[in-house]
Amino acid sequence: MQTRHTDAIPLAARPSLEQYKTLAKDLVEVSRTGDVESIRAWPTDWIEWLARHQAQTSTPEFVETEEPRHLDWRRINRTVDGILRDVRQSRLIASDTRPAEPTLAEAQLVIARLHGFDSWPSSRSTSRRATTQARRCRSSSRRQTRS
Repeated sequence: MQTRHTDAIPLAARPSLEQYKTLAKDLVEVSRTGDVESIRAWPTDWIEWLARHQAQTSTPEFVETEEPRHLDWRRINRTVDGILRDVRQSRLIASDTRPAEPTLAEAQLVIARLHGFDSWPSSRSTSRRATTQARRCRSSSRRQTRS
């Protein structure tokens, strides 16, 4: 799978490294089951969660209308289809000719590339910076509120 650049999936407003680790572990688990419905549910749940969190931001990607904010299910489903295509190309899902034996490192790489990063470490450092910036903003706003 190649890194997505122009069609990368946006990060959550406050990306959490732990959340992305869990996402990678979940991808490994569903890939090993081979259950088509579970495999499709994995990106659907992820993108729906991301869309709901983005709906609270000023530039939501997966929201159809301004008020009330409705999720754009056509766009979400297209994104899910693209994720499934990329996961198949990365060989995390079993095919007729070979079983699935995905590793956590492979799942992490797929998730990083879906977000437009070339590697898991580069996505991890971006996640850490975003978390640190969010903490600083919260601390700063608390100090301003107290003043």
